[in-house]
Amino acid sequence: LLLGHSDGDDFLYRDPAPQDIHRVDAVIGRWHLQALASRKLKTMSLGEMRLAAIARADMFERRLYLLDEVFNSLSDRIAGEVISWISGLSPSAAVLFTGHGAPARQLQLATRTWQVRSGVVTEFEIVPRAQ
Repeated sequence: LLLGHSDGDDFLYRDPAPQDIHRVDAVIGRWHLQALASRKLKTMSLGEMRLAAIARADMFERRLYLLDEVFNSLSDRIAGEVISWISGLSPSAAVLFTGHGAPARQLQLATRTWQVRSGVVTEFEIVPRAQ
């Protein structure tokens, strides 16, 4: 899963190529996935699968990260770690959040926000939080 597609029958960690071992191990460690590494994806809870997907996004530096409902089913502690990870991405990386509503966690990270309602896209201003 961390390096490619899975149909749910796969394990999170399955013999990565030698050049990828260090990166896979680092990502599993950063996201505390050691206990999940030997479990089949279809046996994981929604939060565990979400965390595995976030770890996969963390495998390689990208110019664009598409994060759909990224905070759903995550504990507050893990959500905080996700916020820290997103905040630490390269300044040249773009992060596109998709989801329902405008959760506070996404808004605290956003620099621009659009809303789609009845097929109409509108941008709305982000009010900076007091420091």
